[in-house]
Amino acid sequence: MTAVSTTSPILRCHNVAFAYGNGPKVLDDVSLELQAGTLLVVAGPNGCGKSTLLSLLLGFARPMKGAIELKDAPLAQFPPGEVARVVAAVPQSEVPALSLTGREMALLGRTPHHRGFLPIHGEEDVPKAERALERAGALAFADRLLGTLSGGERQLVRIARALAQEPRVLLLDEPSSSLDLAHQQSIFRLLRSLVEEEGLAVLTVSHDLNLAATYADSMALMAKGRVHCVGAPDEVMREEILREVFGADLWTGVSPEGHATVGLRR
Repeated sequence: MTAVSTTSPILRCHNVAFAYGNGPKVLDDVSLELQAGTLLVVAGPNGCGKSTLLSLLLGFARPMKGAIELKDAPLAQFPPGEVARVVAAVPQSEVPALSLTGREMALLGRTPHHRGFLPIHGEEDVPKAERALERAGALAFADRLLGTLSGGERQLVRIARALAQEPRVLLLDEPSSSLDLAHQQSIFRLLRSLVEEEGLAVLTVSHDLNLAATYADSMALMAKGRVHCVGAPDEVMREEILREVFGADLWTGVSPEGHATVGLRR
């Protein structure tokens, strides 16, 4: 089901395997490609290796087998600071720095553009951080302490921090989890606009198959540490495929807008 592309992917992994210590393989023979100007959603049951894959793509860990490439070169050859100027991440969870303002949080995204990690900012950093907040729909939180923001508002500020890095690739781990419907929609609308208007390559892990089918260009379903299938949402969101991957009693259909949709049977 993998689509054939005429352009070189900006980030890819090829036949990657990984295990923690001497434990069993968490990932095995995983291959994925991420193109500029596309939104790829990775989905699958708990424990199938999605978050581990993100760690490898960010260079936080190295595969025991296979290759990860950034701009057609081995990811491992790039210094962390150089990777951070191309690839930005929004983690699933982190200990919030509640005493920081939204602007200060966004400014942390400028760190890869400076030597060292001292909080010394150039004259262009504050405007760029504020533009990132505006792009993420979080400019109203620039002077608010993170401790006063809701979970959805905090998530927008975290995305602004990532955008302040001026990346070409954005990796997110379940950005809409635990958010209400309006915030889920705003997050995925933002990701869609980043892809269409700025040409970013966006990969997000998500458990929400309906959001993925509505906004993604392609979906990759993982199971037991492997990529089960990759394709357009309407190719992947088939009842027999989803039953096999998730082991759930479910149905599939089509939304009023023509997107594939899924629900659980009682």
